[in-house]
Amino acid sequence: MGLKDIMQEDIDNIYFSEDEFGENHIVDGTEITCVIDKDTLKKASGGEEFAVSDSGIILLAKTKDMPPKKPYGSSIVIDGVDYIVEAWEDEAGVCEVTLSINVMS
Repeated sequence: MGLKDIMQEDIDNIYFSEDEFGENHIVDGTEITCVIDKDTLKKASGGEEFAVSDSGIILLAKTKDMPPKKPYGSSIVIDGVDYIVEAWEDEAGVCEVTLSINVMS
């Protein structure tokens, strides 16, 4: 078994496992197992709340489970909440999407 196989096994069986970190969420109408990080962006800002779009999250999911990659400023709906794509990266079978929501709307 090569390194890529080992990494994919870890992604499938540990990181996105519902027994470990994974949770089911509806992303653009499809239920997927993913990890939603609500703390990293807040820590990156020194613990301060952002003025208008403080409700930022990072969504991590298997690339194969996600909808096609969306550009900056696009909309993505997670559990009925409309978010704005700030960044979308795919690496080693994992999709990391930084999202914000305008809390003033």
